[in-house]
Amino acid sequence: MEVTGQGTLIAGNDVAFQAAQDIVNNGGTIAWRQSVSLAANNVQNLGGRISGSTVGVLAATDINNQGGTIDARNTLVATAGHDINSVSTTVATRNGVTSGTNISQEASMSVSEANGTLLAPAGRDLNLKASSTSPPTTSPWPHNVT
Repeated sequence: MEVTGQGTLIAGNDVAFQAAQDIVNNGGTIAWRQSVSLAANNVQNLGGRISGSTVGVLAATDINNQGGTIDARNTLVATAGHDINSVSTTVATRNGVTSGTNISQEASMSVSEANGTLLAPAGRDLNLKASSTSPPTTSPWPHNVT
């Protein structure tokens, strides 16, 4: 299943998507009032938004949140058989005096309620690169958090 950023909005009260292959959200918005449940081999959120009161993202292999937002009001559970990668995208800049790399789109995984829960168990690694999380992310696995 692929959602693109060409004005795509999938919205509703309670919706679940399950795919044998990958779910790709390429700049679109997948939002529900209550629960969002996505399950696939890989879940790719590429500059898009996945949002709901309760959000569950399950990938047999990897969850890749590149410059995207995955947010919930109460509970966010992101589970991957291998890796969870939440990485901001960057852009190289250069002018007559300086050059460098800047964040072009920040990645985030968050829960807005004060007593909310964000769980991110990964079979291998949880990689947060220039990515914000709120509340602090917990991963019960004895692997790398970078």
